[in-house]
Amino acid sequence: MGKFVWFMLALTVVLNTIVHGVQLSTDYNNNAFQRDINIQPRHLEIRAEVKNLITLNAKQTKLRAKLNKLNMSQYRILISTFSKAHPFDLQYTMTAIAWHESTFGRNPINLSDPSFGVFHNLITSVVSRTGTKDTAWNRSRVAERLLLDFDFSFSQSLAELKYWDNYWKSKKVPKTWSKMVMSYNAGHKYQNGEAYLKAIKDKIKALRSYTQDHNNIFKAILRRSY
Repeated sequence: MGKFVWFMLALTVVLNTIVHGVQLSTDYNNNAFQRDINIQPRHLEIRAEVKNLITLNAKQTKLRAKLNKLNMSQYRILISTFSKAHPFDLQYTMTAIAWHESTFGRNPINLSDPSFGVFHNLITSVVSRTGTKDTAWNRSRVAERLLLDFDFSFSQSLAELKYWDNYWKSKKVPKTWSKMVMSYNAGHKYQNGEAYLKAIKDKIKALRSYTQDHNNIFKAILRRSY
């Protein structure tokens, strides 16, 4: 599908979003995600995840400051992602990805991939994973759903991460988390994802500082989620 067609699709979806509003689920029930990709959540204990003072470098300090300037829609996506990803021990990873890929939903379209949604899911990967017939029409429908349905975008991002996590663990290689993150960006050519990994690590550090500063709020959110 040419870039012009993707642009027209994106424009149509954006206009529909303005008229009808984006459906951002506030239901924090993860059962559907666990069933879909066969993942059992760990036992949740509500506690401070960061006990020691977080030391940030200059770049991470600037990133940390940006978290104080999120609008309400972005903040809801941050909270939703953190809460939904917590049972899988991916709360910081997936929240950092949502931040890096779309600035928490502010820029949900990348026509060069093309990828769509809060987590910039690749259309080709989602079509293949969901068993959807690969046609121009179906790709456009998948793109629209990724843009309008946060839960769907989240579940596809989670499935992608777990795929690469299992792939690298099966290879019995070290640093599987790092390779998982790099492959989320670069696939099997994970070496091309080194800059992406560094960006995610920086954002995770900023997020850890943020959650430490607002520890009581995040503890309350996780209690409400379960």
